Amino acid sequence: MDTISRKHAIEKAENQHYLGIITEREKNIIIKFIEKLPFAQPETAKRIVGKSKDGMTFWYQCNICHEPVDEKDAFCRGCGRRFTDG
Repeated sequence: MDTISRKHAIEKAENQHYLGIITEREKNIIIKFIEKLPFAQPETAKRIVGKSKDGMTFWYQCNICHEPVDEKDAFCRGCGRRFTDG
């Protein structure tokens, strides 16, 4: 699944109008279309234990993007997926 920022997509349409690439009417149609798109439901992830090569340092990380996370985080700071391991 690919997710994008609704805000950035609208800004892109406004920029295209500003540059003269699309008309005001086309810009408004695009923005209305973007605003009506359903929200994406991101996939879930699990919190796993990462460790240094020597095995002396441990931390939690996302099993999908491998970004470090806190054990109390509900969502990954890197990929935005909701943790399902509680």
